[in-house]
Amino acid sequence: MKRCLTIAALMIIPIFALSKATEELVKNMVPHGQISQKIGQDYFVKTRAGTKVTIEFDRAGILDEASGLNLGKGDIFEPGNGLLALESVAKALEHKGHHILGEWRLEKDSKQGWIYELAGLKEEENVNYIVNAKSSQLIGIED
Repeated sequence: MKRCLTIAALMIIPIFALSKATEELVKNMVPHGQISQKIGQDYFVKTRAGTKVTIEFDRAGILDEASGLNLGKGDIFEPGNGLLALESVAKALEHKGHHILGEWRLEKDSKQGWIYELAGLKEEENVNYIVNAKSSQLIGIED
């Protein structure tokens, strides 16, 4: 019986440690943010401005994707690991004359690597700008 309890404890401790490490990572990705809800490996973070950023991790605790609806109105996201901050990517696009709206997503594309999808307007039509998350280079524009 003692052996079963010891084995069970050894299995739970790494899960607890992984969860705490992931929470610290989430707080680093959204500076001054507060975790408002956690469902499985999905974290919902309230920013200092009161907006909400969603961050999803895989079972190993590795970033899978992130998203929000309020770029330019309070959403802050700094993924680290060689990926550019959301604000830097948005400013680079705006500097090139693109109009950015609030919805955004960071995800790993099987062909293009880490990309940001940013909602925007082009000639008064809604579009999604696809941007390399490591270089801020515009990859494409989708209708």
